[in-house]
Amino acid sequence: MRTRPKGSSRNPQQVIQIWSGTFMIALSIFVFATIPEKQANGISQEGSSELISLLFWNLGHVFGFALFTGLLTLAINATRKQSVPDATTSITAILVTAAFALLTEILQNFVPGRKPAISDIGLDLIGAFIGLLFAVIWRKTTSGGKARFRT
Repeated sequence: MRTRPKGSSRNPQQVIQIWSGTFMIALSIFVFATIPEKQANGISQEGSSELISLLFWNLGHVFGFALFTGLLTLAINATRKQSVPDATTSITAILVTAAFALLTEILQNFVPGRKPAISDIGLDLIGAFIGLLFAVIWRKTTSGGKARFRT
């Protein structure tokens, strides 16, 4: 019977898959952030009200960054071979997400018709904390709640 090293909950292929998913979500966020305004307005629904368009984009910020941070937390967690994310993993995920949110807003300065907005960073961080919460809950339920850390 083959045993895994103490604290290891994933094989290398699973770790690569989690990181790949994380980078794909980051790429998707980057693509949406760099769509010029005229094209971006047509994404929600043709003829939709301004309120629906606003909800679409605001919920997109929260959902996209929740997904990104959740996967990032799981990827860091798997790389560090932990069952449940600790404070270091959580803080790292939030800081990386905050930096990425800031970067996407700065990049919008260079996209025709788009402007950076502090409120978007706030929505991104709300999503980040939701994603972190779900990642921690997910790992606690799938690992039996047992924290195993590297020594």
